[in-house]
Amino acid sequence: MILVEEKGRSGSLLVIRQTDHAFLAAFFARAWGNERFSKPQPNGSFCLAVAEHDNGWSDWELQPTVDPKTHLPYSFMSIPTETHVAIYHRGIPHIQIPTTLLAMVDSSIGGKTGVDTRSGKNLIGVFHHPSLVIDDIDLLKTLPRRQFNQGFAEIIKHAVIADAKMFRILESWDASSGLASEALALQSLIKRNIQIKSRIVAKDERDRTGQRALLNFGHTVGHAIERAGNYRKFLHGEAVSLGIVAACAISVKRAGLRPDQRAVIVDLLERFGLPTRLPSNFPRKKIFDAIRFDKKFEGGKVRFVVTPRIGTARITNDVTLNDIREAVKQL
Repeated sequence: MILVEEKGRSGSLLVIRQTDHAFLAAFFARAWGNERFSKPQPNGSFCLAVAEHDNGWSDWELQPTVDPKTHLPYSFMSIPTETHVAIYHRGIPHIQIPTTLLAMVDSSIGGKTGVDTRSGKNLIGVFHHPSLVIDDIDLLKTLPRRQFNQGFAEIIKHAVIADAKMFRILESWDASSGLASEALALQSLIKRNIQIKSRIVAKDERDRTGQRALLNFGHTVGHAIERAGNYRKFLHGEAVSLGIVAACAISVKRAGLRPDQRAVIVDLLERFGLPTRLPSNFPRKKIFDAIRFDKKFEGGKVRFVVTPRIGTARITNDVTLNDIREAVKQL
C-alpha cells in the first residue's frame, strides 16, 4: 500500500484501495484532510488515484490478489507503483505500508522502483526513496502460508551474504509455527533484515560500486525463471529460492563454497516451503534466453554474486553462461 502527499499541495493524495472497501481509503483521506480521494472502478480493481485541486484525475489500474477476509492486497508489489510515484510530477513524496513479509524485509527498502517487461525484470525504473515505511506485523496474519513463506527467501539470502549468526537463528526457527507464537521473534528478525539491507544500500545507493549488487544473490537466475514463467508460475520469493540454489551450485565451482554448506542452505529453503527444484516440464530454454536480458550484464559478461561461505559474498565476472546453464539443469 502506498500513500502520497504532493509537495506544496496538502490536499493531494494517492491511495491504493479496493473499490468495495472505501473505508480504508477514507480513513487515510481524512488524515490528509481531503475527502476527494477515489474514483469508482466498475471492475473492482484497485485504483491509484491522484486527487488534484484543478486538473481532475490521473489514475492507473492494477489487478492485485486480495485477501478475502481483510480485503488487503497481499500479492500486490509496491515497486511498480513506486515507479508511477517517482515519475509523476518528477517524483512526489510517499509513504509505504508493506502488507507482505517480502516487502517488509526487502522491496520497501532502498528506493529502487521498477516495472517488469517482456524483455526482463525491473528493466524500467528509477531511484525514489519513500519518506516513511510503516511495518505492521499484524498484517502478516492475513497472509496465506505460501505468500508468507516467500519472504523467507530474501531473509535467507541476507543471512547467506551477510549474517552467519542470523543463518543459525533461522536453522533453529520453527518454520511451521503460526505468527502468533513467533510475533516478537519475527519482529526482531524483520528489524535485523532492514538493518542488513539498509547498511548495504547506504554504501552504494545508486548501484555504482558493486556493493549493492551483493543483494542480487540468487536474482540473476531467479529473475530469469520469473520471466520464463511469464511472472505467473512462481512468486518472486519462490523464484529467488531457485536462484539461490543455482547460485550455490555455481559458488561451489567458482568460489570454493563447501558442498556441505550448499546442502545446509538448500535444506533451510525447503524447511520454509520454498522450491529448490523446477518442475520437469518447465521451459528451461526460456530461462537461458531471459538471462541475456539481465540488467547485470556488462560488456557481454554477467556480474554474478557468489558466496565462498555462509555469511559473506562477493561479485565475480568469471561465471560463464555454461556455468549458469549447468546449474539450471540441476534444478
